[in-house]
Amino acid sequence: MKTLIKVTSGWTLLICVLFTFVFTVVPVHAETVKINVPKAMVVGAFNTALNMMEVKVDNYGPKSGTSWLKQQSYVRMPDGSKKSFSIPERTTDLTKRRRWRHYVDDLNTSSMSVVADEGIDLIFKFDFESQGEEVKGKCLRKKLNGSWTECSLDMERDFHINNTLLRVQVTLTPHLGTISYKNPKATFKADVSIPNRLCQIFGGLCSKIGNLIFNGIRDGVENAIESALNSSAIRNAVANAVKSKIPGFIDPKWQVTKIESSGSNYRVTVERPDTIDQNSVTINSFSVIQGRATIHCPGEVKFKATISTTTKMNGTVFLVNENGKSTKSIPWSMPKKGSATSTISRTWSSNDFKAHNGWSRMVVKWKGTDGKTYSKTSAKATFTRTCSKSASGSLKFK
Repeated sequence: MKTLIKVTSGWTLLICVLFTFVFTVVPVHAETVKINVPKAMVVGAFNTALNMMEVKVDNYGPKSGTSWLKQQSYVRMPDGSKKSFSIPERTTDLTKRRRWRHYVDDLNTSSMSVVADEGIDLIFKFDFESQGEEVKGKCLRKKLNGSWTECSLDMERDFHINNTLLRVQVTLTPHLGTISYKNPKATFKADVSIPNRLCQIFGGLCSKIGNLIFNGIRDGVENAIESALNSSAIRNAVANAVKSKIPGFIDPKWQVTKIESSGSNYRVTVERPDTIDQNSVTINSFSVIQGRATIHCPGEVKFKATISTTTKMNGTVFLVNENGKSTKSIPWSMPKKGSATSTISRTWSSNDFKAHNGWSRMVVKWKGTDGKTYSKTSAKATFTRTCSKSASGSLKFK
């Protein structure tokens, strides 16, 4: 990079700055500390992020031919979107000419809450509404021509679903620099029974039907809720909720690396990045390599500069010269804590062959972690240069 500058003494300087650090440094790590965070605060953040989640189980719709199947089950995500899933239609042959088909009709969760479990596990609790006969039973009979039609006999074929429970166990884990969860494991439980005389007579048959219905609901619900909770969108939403709820304990700029249980608190290990401020850079030295010299012009005036940093960082550097002008800023980078040495050259030229004095200061700038810009300026490095009457590399004849 070259800048042509007019100097008040009547001679001209052509300034070129080269700045390359050679690193001989040692590794640096962010500070690691352990912080107690109340479990109630973390659980509260989870509840805020997840309390809009709902589960709807429904595959019962209008009759179409000999089926009433209409898949309408879904998990409502925290952002309001729906993740659909299917529940199988259950068909049971009572005789060669008669069969039952059962469907789940509008089985819905009424609330969702999060509670702390042992260690660093949490339980997501989904409670269901109690609506009575949530399983609709339909009867089909086989006509003489071999086709099936709905039975005309009006009798009880519906099932009750009672004591419905859906619980999901998760484990806290570091995520996006804060706390979220992993490994959702769902458990669905319910009592399925039919309160009619037919099942009192044929108890084994109704028990078989009830088990088939329950297994279909359980597999569909457990797989659907685990799939939903494994999505990065929900895990990220939980992490962001935790980050916003506990800034007094964990700064958003820190990185959570480990979570443990300690009584009513979570013992959270965090890495706190090193602070960059006005004390993060030191100019160890800045000096001209040769104080007085005769050079072929234009020629270089070389300086040697050493700076130290307290952490990985970067910034810019420029020279302020005797004419009051500054060179353009040049970027520098320190990938680790330590010291680095650079050779800085400015090209010098004058309009006569007399000795001239000059000086330069080095200015180092950097941005702190607080957003402020800091700088340090070296002492003057003075020099004297005389331009030779013979050009570099020329022949002399006498």
